[in-house]
Amino acid sequence: MIAGYGMHGLGDKALQTFNRMIESGFEPDGVTFVACLSSCSHAGLVSKGREIFDQMDGEFKFEPQLEHYSCMVDLLGRAGFLKEAYNMVKTMAMEPNICVLGALLNSCSMYKNTDVAQDTASLMYSHRSAMTGSYMLLSNIYAASGKWEDSAKVRISARTKGLKKFAGLSWI
Repeated sequence: MIAGYGMHGLGDKALQTFNRMIESGFEPDGVTFVACLSSCSHAGLVSKGREIFDQMDGEFKFEPQLEHYSCMVDLLGRAGFLKEAYNMVKTMAMEPNICVLGALLNSCSMYKNTDVAQDTASLMYSHRSAMTGSYMLLSNIYAASGKWEDSAKVRISARTKGLKKFAGLSWI
């Protein structure tokens, strides 16, 4: 129910359902927290998402996992808090994976923030979690910001590493 409300932009209803669940004595699990954080992200409920994330480790004694960090980075990034999202990635208790870093890189694309994008891409490359799409997204962020030379350098770097961009295909 929580995830369904969240996917349809009904973040407040998702959180009401979460609160009723807690009041009824149910203990939230990792999936429930992902649904809540994702709902907050899609509804733009930044402060509520922060509150739930803090409750996980505090009130519920539940250690956040990569998927929870990914939701929080997405939440902060979508709202434009790119530096805060990047700081969260840098201070995580575990090594960020491509999902966490990709969420931040996508937000950098939305806001055309080349500084945080470059730092995020550096993390991706150093953690060996970079894929062709990461290089292309960074290149596109540079291009959208008018930094054509930087865009070309990223594409050349991808090519020299043997990464190839495959054309998309869709059947409707």
